[in-house]
Amino acid sequence: MPSVTEQIFSAQEEQQGMLRSFIGREQELQRLHTFLGNDSPWILHVIGHGGMGKSVFLRAIKKKYHSFSVLVAPLNFAENNAGEQSSIDLLSLFSSLANAVHDRCDALAWQEFDAFCTSTRRQLMQQLSTSTDLTQNMYIGDEAAARENKLTMTLSDDPRIQELLHQASELVLEALCKLMETFKPDQLIVTIDTCEWLNESVNMGATLAIVQRMLLRLHDDLERRGKLCHVVLASNSHLSLPAIAGEEQLPFPLVGLRQAAVYQQLVRVGIQDSELCEHIYKITYGIAACVTLVCELWQNLPDDEKPRSIHYSGTFKLINIPQ
Repeated sequence: MPSVTEQIFSAQEEQQGMLRSFIGREQELQRLHTFLGNDSPWILHVIGHGGMGKSVFLRAIKKKYHSFSVLVAPLNFAENNAGEQSSIDLLSLFSSLANAVHDRCDALAWQEFDAFCTSTRRQLMQQLSTSTDLTQNMYIGDEAAARENKLTMTLSDDPRIQELLHQASELVLEALCKLMETFKPDQLIVTIDTCEWLNESVNMGATLAIVQRMLLRLHDDLERRGKLCHVVLASNSHLSLPAIAGEEQLPFPLVGLRQAAVYQQLVRVGIQDSELCEHIYKITYGIAACVTLVCELWQNLPDDEKPRSIHYSGTFKLINIPQ
């Protein structure tokens, strides 16, 4: 589940426009544009501490590039996980990717994939029916929602259960790759958030399946068909990607906003005093989430309570944050 802060920012972005809320990242967007226009490297690794704007950056990619000829498929390990542990649910991940691309693939191929997944899910549930640790959540509504039905499981570490899950995920992955053989757009961009989960020891097997058997295979298959495939990974730490050569990866550090960018955003919401802008920049350290929060608070204040200078003595004060 996204944090309260992320939910606030997400709602704000819907109201104000995604790229407008991503102010001050012109250089990063230009580097992204160059990256997406080349065959290699094809994996962009966005690295940054919490609050730097990694998730907003990924959402901005979809807003800017998703089109008739380019499909952007957003994935998030945290959203595909039903439990509290940072363990990756491969079945849910593969299904999410299929749901993201299905309307750009052959309709008959999608129907075959959907029927195969339903059959595999039913067989898996029968095989696991004796386990008391199994829970199933199925979300089925109208036609659109039915395409996004998901199976989420909380399972024991029983090796027999893990082997059944592994076999099922491999079958679904093969079906996904077959579906992707009918992919129509000229370019696929896969964005994946919360990729620090790939570093967790519990996800060693899942990491290999995702990187080598899913992403690398999709890239090579699309490349053979004359199409572009790019992957943008966002994490708060460096990643070790098995089977991916160094020249195929591009590190992309996302650091604090530059001072001019912070001032630009503050002026946009009505903070005009230069000393006050400088003070806000210093206490937020240019962290995108903090700057956005200050702007949101400012916009919600009545005009007579908004401090007009650093010397304001009213009830609302910006204080220094301890380092």
